[in-house]
Amino acid sequence: MMNDLPTSTPKLCSDDIAADKTNYSETDGDFVVPEFDIEYPEKIEEFFELSKVLHWITANDFKRVALQLPDAYLGCSFEISQYLEKNSTAKVYVLGDTSYRNCCIDDVAAEHANCDSLVHFGDACLTAPSKRLPLLYIFCEFKLDLDNCRGELKCTMSQVEPVENIALIYDASITHQSALVIEIVKEILPTTANLVVCHVNRIGDHSDKLDSSTNISYSSFGRNVPECVHGWLEGSTLIFVGSKGSPLLPLWLMTFVQFTNVLHYSPLEKECKLFKSSASRQLKKRLFLIEKLRDANTVGLVIGTLAVQGFREAITRVRELCKAAHKKLYVFSIGKLNEAKLSNFAGDIDVFILLSCPFGIVLNNEYYKPIVSLFEAEIALNPDRQWYSGSGWTAEFNEITLKGQCSLLFKRILNLLRNRRRVALHNLM
Repeated sequence: MMNDLPTSTPKLCSDDIAADKTNYSETDGDFVVPEFDIEYPEKIEEFFELSKVLHWITANDFKRVALQLPDAYLGCSFEISQYLEKNSTAKVYVLGDTSYRNCCIDDVAAEHANCDSLVHFGDACLTAPSKRLPLLYIFCEFKLDLDNCRGELKCTMSQVEPVENIALIYDASITHQSALVIEIVKEILPTTANLVVCHVNRIGDHSDKLDSSTNISYSSFGRNVPECVHGWLEGSTLIFVGSKGSPLLPLWLMTFVQFTNVLHYSPLEKECKLFKSSASRQLKKRLFLIEKLRDANTVGLVIGTLAVQGFREAITRVRELCKAAHKKLYVFSIGKLNEAKLSNFAGDIDVFILLSCPFGIVLNNEYYKPIVSLFEAEIALNPDRQWYSGSGWTAEFNEITLKGQCSLLFKRILNLLRNRRRVALHNLM
């Protein structure tokens, strides 16, 4: 009987989870979600800002709190839960597996536990949430090597000519040290340089219309974009402080095509690289995919998020576009996106439309069938919208659905006026 027993412990988890968790970074969609490669902190209370979380819970008298942590930090979930439950009357629930992406809030999973609030830890896409639950973002305090950052940026900046219009953006995970980074950038720039900083939005501020006194036109990718940036010409410089695999950088360059010179400082690798933006080439590839959608007969709408404000309107908009273009539409909700899942439908679907947060947009060619964003679907299927691989591309669909609804409303009003005119003429006759 003893010989019949298994000789090794059965593996109850996949290879990626079984790997060394201190060196773990999750591949989600096309990009590596920017979780900094650090050892679990000795002072968990400080790293996860638990005093701030506790104050938020007690001040609002929350009773059932959901904690959403990325996979790299799940090893700390017991200590975090123990601290919060010990110092408050709230019951804590840990969301161990997100429905779509770690950067998005998973309020659907929180509602399954009847939670009345949600705390999101780690880097985030900062997309306007669906407002199902009160939400608190904790970016976690990653410590920058400020001396190394200063030296690398100064050395690399000396290679940039000319130094005129410069914008600074940074990962949400270093928001608490952003003031120090800004001072470093100001030190190394000549006095004639025009520097603007695209700050991370304050928690809970997802308004598209911001105070004009702050010289801000709107919010993009969870960052406040100054009005003057739109008037900058091609040849402007972008300084990005963040992880190497951050999806923010390529999406930013595709949205703001005037930034052709890029300085990227990676806190993990402790090095700064200067390169030319390839956004123009990437946008031309997107234009090719738009043509693929125009030629398609059968379209698949892949739901990549349920937590973003306006996702219902976006689904309705895609249905309207496909109906007007006489294309057959199928809607899929398959959780986290990967090649294997979509390959199951590749024989029946010509092109997929992905409805997700900006960080979820697929920019590579690893998938068997083309995948386009909602903006690209709007350009392909709406004859009233034009785009020629230049400025104007966007990864955020709230603005697209609003314009689409306004366009549809205008057409309905126009048809109504035409019908009334016909009735009036008929009565005169």
